[in-house]
This record gives sequence, C-alpha cells and structure tokens, in this order.
Amino acid sequence: MKRTAAVEAARQFSHERGLRLTALRLAMLEEVAENGPIGAYRLMVLLGDRLGRRIDPPTAYRALDFLMGAGLCSRLGSKGAYVIRERPGQEKISILLLCDCCGTSVQYEEAEIQQLVEHAAAARGFRVGTPIIECSGTCARCAGNREAIG
Repeated sequence: MKRTAAVEAARQFSHERGLRLTALRLAMLEEVAENGPIGAYRLMVLLGDRLGRRIDPPTAYRALDFLMGAGLCSRLGSKGAYVIRERPGQEKISILLLCDCCGTSVQYEEAEIQQLVEHAAAARGFRVGTPIIECSGTCARCAGNREAIG
C-alpha cells in the first residue's frame, strides 16, 4: 500500500470513529508513513523542521500514544521505532518484513499465521496483545545490489 493511501485510510478511520486527529498528530502520522520505521527522537527533529517549532519529548510521546491507542501506528519493539498501520484499527496480526540494509518495511497479513499464533498462545493461557510479528532480513533491491557488487 502506498504511504499516502495509508495516511488517507488513517484519516478516514479517525473521522468515522470521531477521533481527534489534530494538526500535530496528522503531521506525525505523515512523517511516520514517509520515514518509518522511525524513532521518536528523529521524528521530533523532522516534526520541528516541518512545523517550524521545537517538539518536546512529552508532546511527541503523547501524540504517539494517541496514534498507537487509536490503531493508526505501531511500535516495533526490536528497533524502538514506529510504523504506520496500513489497515488502521486492524486486530489481525501484521507481519513486518524489515530490511537491515535500507530500512524499508513491508507489512502484510497472513490468516494462517494468525491462527497458528492465536492457537499456540491460547494453549498456554496467553492472549496476544500487540498484533505484530517483526522479521528482519534483506529486501530484494538490497539483495540485488549485493549480488551486483559481490
């Protein structure tokens, strides 16, 4: 899904649910979509440049908490970074393929994997909370570049 389409889906989702997507929250969502996975401090710098004012950590984290709570973006535990949810509010497990070379992320869902994870969790008396599976590796473009160089 194109990043602009993901932002538009988030806007529509917010409107339908009466969520207040302030100018700061929208700018943050657009920066996450454009630059994600992205860390909070890098995000503060980009937002400061974009909005022409300093964004302090409490303000940034409150906005990120709102975006995550609304199901508009997710935090990647392994990288301490944020990505836009291509399907806002989605309860299904998202699988993120993260390129270690260029930082590109690809998000998709796989019903079979979701069922497997939910079944394994339930068998252990566990309820899955954050529906994200992170997989790091090398994207096709970077793999092709390595083959061309090597």
